[in-house]
Amino acid sequence: QKIVSQWGGGDKLAERSERYVLTKHGIEIANAWFPLGSGLGTYGGAGAQKFDQSYFVQLGFDQYWWFRQGQFIVDIYWPSVVAEAGWIGGGLLLLAYLLIWFALLRAVCRDGPVNPAAWIAMGLLTLNLLNSPTSAAISDPRSAFWMWLLIGAGLAAVLRPNRSAPLT
Repeated sequence: QKIVSQWGGGDKLAERSERYVLTKHGIEIANAWFPLGSGLGTYGGAGAQKFDQSYFVQLGFDQYWWFRQGQFIVDIYWPSVVAEAGWIGGGLLLLAYLLIWFALLRAVCRDGPVNPAAWIAMGLLTLNLLNSPTSAAISDPRSAFWMWLLIGAGLAAVLRPNRSAPLT
């Protein structure tokens, strides 16, 4: 019940979790600045935390102990993306991820020899997309560098033309 109330269900007076508050206001900002968002570095990410906390102050974040102590998280992903880039930017980013995923799926389902790089890349991308609603690991340079390197290598391997085919 405590976790449900932190995410906005049940008790209206309960202390809200950082992710709930950041998600709720991220959607509000995306709607207020429809369709292109409030601009990069203005909400939810490390840039906003370090350089421009004006939205946080305007939205009343100073009522939360975690904000007052500078301990608030900046690892939300989609709420930050749609707040800063708008619904169009968020949709285009999701579309780009899905295009990569479907290219890998097509390679995995293709007849012929199975390419292990495609399986690895598809698994990594699937894992990180499933994790992205509650984590920014998909964009965190510390964790995403190797993931994107392997996904890129897998995608390159499946998109590379067949080198054994005769030149025409």
